[in-house]
Amino acid sequence: MIHRRGDVPVSGRIVESEPDYVVVGNRGGAPRSVPRSEIAAIDHPGNVVAVTGLCLLTMVAWVAGSSGSQEDVLWTFAIFGTPALAMTAWGTSVFLRSKHAAANVESETARSTRPDPSRPYQPAPTWSGAP
Repeated sequence: MIHRRGDVPVSGRIVESEPDYVVVGNRGGAPRSVPRSEIAAIDHPGNVVAVTGLCLLTMVAWVAGSSGSQEDVLWTFAIFGTPALAMTAWGTSVFLRSKHAAANVESETARSTRPDPSRPYQPAPTWSGAP
């Protein structure tokens, strides 16, 4: 989802990006271009699924480590570990695909928020004590 400044958010898959705009494709409609100047934030999909999968995988490892028999470990991993691994892989894949598609716009946004290199750095004034 792309949150825009002063307008409704745009939901859809980021198809491509250029430094000045992002092309968003939605189901059943024509791709739509959103200018970078209107983009407040981009909420990439998959991050919640990936983190949930990692948490579940951590719990599976903890339960399997505290279990006594090898059969219990195999059943625990088969029942909970396989879906946790699938969630982590799928969520990470979707998240990285979206980040890659929006890389041009996000790098330009980061570049525009850096300090101006033409202005020299001036340290904060120091206090010399009471006059």
